[in-house]
Amino acid sequence: MSETATPGINPAAGPRTVSEFLGGDHRRLDAILLQTAELALRGSYSEALARFAEFASGLSRHITMEETVLFPAFEEKTGMTEGPTAVMRREHAEIRRLLSTIAAAISAGDGAAFDSEKGRLLEVLGAHNQKEEGILYPMSDRLAGGERERDELVRRMQAV
Repeated sequence: MSETATPGINPAAGPRTVSEFLGGDHRRLDAILLQTAELALRGSYSEALARFAEFASGLSRHITMEETVLFPAFEEKTGMTEGPTAVMRREHAEIRRLLSTIAAAISAGDGAAFDSEKGRLLEVLGAHNQKEEGILYPMSDRLAGGERERDELVRRMQAV
């Protein structure tokens, strides 16, 4: 899998929205985490760790796209640097911490710790993704300007 392409997203497919692109990535990542959990439940910790590494890498890239491309564009258009993007950055820090503890739990074959930390991650991601998909992404689509500007914003994220 290419580090610069997101499965299911075809950059040549024409106009894309931030909501479609990043929302689709949320769903892709959710599916990988579900597969990780199923593997861990069966005790297949080495396979679970490999899937979780894919999930963590994809989520890290997703966060990087937001923090290096989307958030600065949003802040430039709105003038808000202590608004929604500041909240998202704080949540990203918590998500990164949880990724580390979950990887350690899987590596140790500790199913109870994995379940506990995965549950916490799902809570954080659920609320986080709702805010992004319900507020931040639609606002970003509107603020981007016209179709060409929105497409360029998505292309810049795809290049991360």
